Amino acid sequence: MKWPALYRMRSILAKWRWDAILRGQGVGRLLVAACAEIAREMGHDRLELQVRIELVENQQAFAKMGFVKVSENCHPGYGCVTEITMQKILSAVKPSKL
Repeated sequence: MKWPALYRMRSILAKWRWDAILRGQGVGRLLVAACAEIAREMGHDRLELQVRIELVENQQAFAKMGFVKVSENCHPGYGCVTEITMQKILSAVKPSKL
């Protein structure tokens, strides 16, 4: 399938949640690595996600995985920032298998 250029440039990660027992075990890092590999194979140059503003630990975890804040967003009906958008730029070279 041929995607318009806008859709080829990034892959979007959405709706992440897992039990506290799995936190700190590297599950998120493995998922991000797998998503990055798939995105590269699809010709995308970045991963993107949104994190609710109050989930500071999630923001920090994604920052440790190479994501940076690119914008602050406000859900309709709210008068303040409710989430941030973070992106991870992918290298052009596909990493070797682990």
